[in-house]
Amino acid sequence: MTWHDLIKRLKGSSTIDAAQQKQMDETTKQRRHIEITSKSLQEVNLSIPQAVSLISNTLEYVKDYRTDEQLQEMLETARKLSVELDIEPKFEKKRGRTKKRIFVYESQKEPMTKEDNFKMNFFNSILDYAIGSLQDRFEILMQQNNQFNFLYSLNAKGITEDELLKRCMDLEKLLSCNKLKDVSGTDLFEEIKYLRNHYKGNYSPRNILDFICSNNLNAALGNFFVSLRILLTLPVSVATAERSFSKMKLIKMYICSTMTQDRMDGLAILSIEQAIAKESDLEDMIKSFAIVKARKVKL
Repeated sequence: MTWHDLIKRLKGSSTIDAAQQKQMDETTKQRRHIEITSKSLQEVNLSIPQAVSLISNTLEYVKDYRTDEQLQEMLETARKLSVELDIEPKFEKKRGRTKKRIFVYESQKEPMTKEDNFKMNFFNSILDYAIGSLQDRFEILMQQNNQFNFLYSLNAKGITEDELLKRCMDLEKLLSCNKLKDVSGTDLFEEIKYLRNHYKGNYSPRNILDFICSNNLNAALGNFFVSLRILLTLPVSVATAERSFSKMKLIKMYICSTMTQDRMDGLAILSIEQAIAKESDLEDMIKSFAIVKARKVKL
């Protein structure tokens, strides 16, 4: 039985009161908050600032949830749900381990209550693990956001030319190795100033990159072009990589165990990039394939 089936069953019960209804709605709201963040992080067009904002809000939410008041509310809701499902609302009793005292002055450890054991080894443990994982991910994305976020707000009025020049020089140092560098900070600064005067559209990195490519400005705005390509290829999440492994299991199963590597790669790309594959002209592909595979020789 899923959580949604359980909620429907309890909502249909005639014995449920307003307090129980409020607690169930609050629990559903809490789960919904986590689900929204999880689904949003799987979006293909999610930007780094958006991911930083989502993880930051979720991190604060989980930290606020790690309190004794929230634990008591959760336990009270669980007890009432157990009564509705005809389950005895109690913790299972386990035999405790005792340590033999060798010396008299050794203090005897007081036994821990079942609720305290649940709090320390389950409730706090899970939330601490979630907080640690979110903090690690937030720190990595925050570093990338601090390095590239000025490319998301090129039309912001609060950024002065001195600050913009400093950010461009910092990006040059970041993309440098020994004496080699991918971009020049001063040239990048001049290209951004030029683009500000000649570009009137949406200042998102993807739209600006499309504008540069459609107007053949790759050479004229080379440093800006390289910076945008690096920015847009930075992985915000690992959802795409996880999808590729999921598709591989569906494509290469025991029936198609003798499939070659090239064929599996091609089918995997078609399955992952379904949107692009549906927009492609299949008739031209079929004609090209027929020409390559044609065995008739004209006499």
